[in-house]
Amino acid sequence: MGLYWVINMGVPVIIGVCQQASGGSPTPPVSQNGITVATTTGTGNFDNAVKFGFWDFNTNSYAYSNGIYDGSTSVLSTGTNPVRTIQTQNVLVSDYQAAYNTLSASVPILIGGALRTTTAPGWNDAGRAMWEVGRSGTAIVSSSITNASIIEREVQDTYATDPSPDRTIMNTGANNPPYGIYDLVPRSGTGFLQVFIRNGKSGVAPTACPVAGDSVTIRIVFRNIVRNPSTGQGAQVQGIHDLVINFV
Repeated sequence: MGLYWVINMGVPVIIGVCQQASGGSPTPPVSQNGITVATTTGTGNFDNAVKFGFWDFNTNSYAYSNGIYDGSTSVLSTGTNPVRTIQTQNVLVSDYQAAYNTLSASVPILIGGALRTTTAPGWNDAGRAMWEVGRSGTAIVSSSITNASIIEREVQDTYATDPSPDRTIMNTGANNPPYGIYDLVPRSGTGFLQVFIRNGKSGVAPTACPVAGDSVTIRIVFRNIVRNPSTGQGAQVQGIHDLVINFV
């Protein structure tokens, strides 16, 4: 029996225990199991990316001109310490300002996507794929927003219970979830965080928030459980994805 902390499929971090099945050939190591995030279910575009949009509580929609980003214009890369996938998306300052720049407006960043899992021979998927945002204490890796602030709020996720790996639907309208991984309902004690841009300061012009060069990075963690029926052992498969939003 051995303890594993390895990299699978280029990016996810795998944590778990693997044992050789008694009386037979060795069971493939837990590292051959995997989990990634994508903008669609199954296969196809875009793996190692999420969908996201800025929500407008006045219109109950993604009010700015570009609507929901689907990963097609993102730059995808990887990072270390921790091992993770990175998605960088440029957002035009003019689009954001035209839609959201009223004083003291709170603009939530809504995120959607699907978790894709792979299971090695000799292992079973336990069907426990789940999203986590901020359970380590914060969802914000870094932020720099001129004349505004970045805040986090505890909210309820779309389905309130796990597992629920398919979060690709991002509806519009009031009280009409799902909105990706959220349903816009505040709920203390969940540890499930949503990131908001808090616009405006007294005496600041609408065109001064945000400005080109501002950015925010949000960390998303996703996990799954696999089981080895020959040994009864289970293992956790984990992935980390950073969404970097750059205002240009």
